[in-house]
Amino acid sequence: MTSENAVRDANVTIRRLEAVYVVPCGHPSPEELQARMDALAREQLAGACRRVFEQALDPRDPSLWFIRRLSVGLTLDAGALDSGQVARAWGAQLCKSVLETFSRGADNESVVYFPDRAAYLAQFVADLAEGRAWDKWYYEDSLRSLPVGQAIAQALGREPEHLPATLRRLLANSQLEHVLDALGESGARMVYETSFESYPSSSLTEREAANAVLAAWPAAFALSPGSNPASSQAALRLLAATLNLAPALETGRDLRRTIDHLRAFAGLLSHVPDPEKLALNLAAGDLKGATEKAQAAGADPARDSLLFVERLAQNDLAWMRQLLETLGPGATAAVRPSGPTNPGHRSFVTSFGGIFLLLPSLLELGIEEVIAEAPYPGLPEPERRRALRLILLLKLLGADRAREAANDAALLLAAGLDKPVLPQALASFGELATEAMNQECLRGWAGLMFRKAYASGRYLSLESTVTDGTGQSLLLRDLESDVWLWALDCQGPVEKTRTLLRGALEDLAAVLEVSQGCMVIGPEASVFLDAEGTSAIRRPIAWLKPGQKAGLKPIPLDSGGTHRTVWVEGSSTLLPEDLSRLSKILPTRRPQERDLQYLTLAGSQGARSAMLPNLGFDLAWSLSARAVLRSFARKLMGFDQSSLMYLRENFFSGTSSIHVQDSTISVELPACPLAVILNMAGVHGLTYSVPWLDSAQVTLSLPSN
Repeated sequence: MTSENAVRDANVTIRRLEAVYVVPCGHPSPEELQARMDALAREQLAGACRRVFEQALDPRDPSLWFIRRLSVGLTLDAGALDSGQVARAWGAQLCKSVLETFSRGADNESVVYFPDRAAYLAQFVADLAEGRAWDKWYYEDSLRSLPVGQAIAQALGREPEHLPATLRRLLANSQLEHVLDALGESGARMVYETSFESYPSSSLTEREAANAVLAAWPAAFALSPGSNPASSQAALRLLAATLNLAPALETGRDLRRTIDHLRAFAGLLSHVPDPEKLALNLAAGDLKGATEKAQAAGADPARDSLLFVERLAQNDLAWMRQLLETLGPGATAAVRPSGPTNPGHRSFVTSFGGIFLLLPSLLELGIEEVIAEAPYPGLPEPERRRALRLILLLKLLGADRAREAANDAALLLAAGLDKPVLPQALASFGELATEAMNQECLRGWAGLMFRKAYASGRYLSLESTVTDGTGQSLLLRDLESDVWLWALDCQGPVEKTRTLLRGALEDLAAVLEVSQGCMVIGPEASVFLDAEGTSAIRRPIAWLKPGQKAGLKPIPLDSGGTHRTVWVEGSSTLLPEDLSRLSKILPTRRPQERDLQYLTLAGSQGARSAMLPNLGFDLAWSLSARAVLRSFARKLMGFDQSSLMYLRENFFSGTSSIHVQDSTISVELPACPLAVILNMAGVHGLTYSVPWLDSAQVTLSLPSN
């Protein structure tokens, strides 16, 4: 029996159903049974499938699976069951076969997987552009008769709700330029002009939307040097780059209007002989003077765009200068139709220039030594060091902004990269890291902290921490310096974690060469300590909770009105001076969850959406990132115990401008809420050199206002 009726529910479509009924040779009426089963398939199977799939599939799961052929076998006594029972049994067996196929995973031939609709659309239009779409069985062929450009325009234009994510996918997969070329200017215009009509106005202010577009501008036009900013292809390119830097940005009509006005203003700047004077007219509110200068140069004054820029400037000369440096002839030589370019000279506006405020701490800690010795495969030198450096810098900015910052010009510059790195490339690089490789990096890190006296190794703590999305981890902390020395992923079996912990404790003891002092065991960490692990500690142990081990006795710790109790074994050799020191240190050491949450780029059990699915790899590099931020905080009077999120939001978050000229990098830091503290700490005018940037000299300055 063949059915062409599609059964659609719970995100399941059966395009073609073929049924073969096998009955005993002596069955009295096989034709009647076939007619009954065919009628059941037509009238009741869809409802039965709907009910069983609704229970089996998560309606929030956006993934798409294409199964070319699914063989489902079902044995039953059709005569003993009513039609409803047969339909339910058939639907249940079909659902079971589908789920078993999911569990085996895609093979990209007979079973194809896409994480969401945007991923499907991106691959579809990319295959259309490459001329291979109709060789694949899983694409719907309603567009087959159209020319390639029109087919791409129709595919993107008829699903506007998926366009932002589709553009981000195309950009991340290095497929955007091929699609734009195949789309052509007319196709790009149709997509750009019609795809945002259904979107409401966004909640962004005009200045916020403009800053987002300006931050993406250099990366967008680097994709196609010499392209005309007035073209619709350039508009889609700029939209994709903006959304790539800020995925959470609302793609409303306001964002499109911002892109259009800034493109028009960039075109105007390329035609006037003195763009700076025109910009100063607008900054001063002199719209008439700016219009006259444009007309004198024979350029279209684009009055609406001039009004838009004047409104944004609001007499803010610093912001207007940043706008001019990003859009003006000096910064956009590659965009102009003629004129020489100098790769050693460039200026840009960025939301992440504050990263240069943290580089001195990174250099002081000597982390480049650990990066150089990291044993990870997958990338040749020097790409391997650059990738590790970028991962570290992303952690410094916080996991919640990592995707937005990954291909920002400031991050690429600071990491020593000359081109964007795809998120998939970072994830794949991390996935190649084995536990042995991560442990080798951790040994190098702990040794570095001990050699440079950033950690004394005398008073240590073993703490269990739980973060959203990654679950439980173990951290070994140097209590005196508050430096994390070691980290372990606890997602596997307890026995495996115990084995890893024993090895870590033995390695740490060998690296630190310190047996004095003590080890403090946190309440949830003791489950991972067996007799061998306890023996590997090689120093007295203090437990923070009674009952963690049999036979413990309480010892009060009193310091400055703070009362705390630790528990020790009766035979403990813990010295009075150690107890006195613990009484002073422990009250100042905060739980680790918030810091780890800020730094973690991994997802739960290697989730596909995580930037670094390998949690062990992610943890290994969170240690050095936290050390950088804590080192930075100690330079600010009274802020050494501030949370990492607080440090970011008050000291290095906001819009910066960066000027690169030969071997010098000038960074005007953002106008952060606590800039006065940075000024007191001597940040304004601070200079330092960066070895991996050919010892380029970096100069930091605070905004004049």
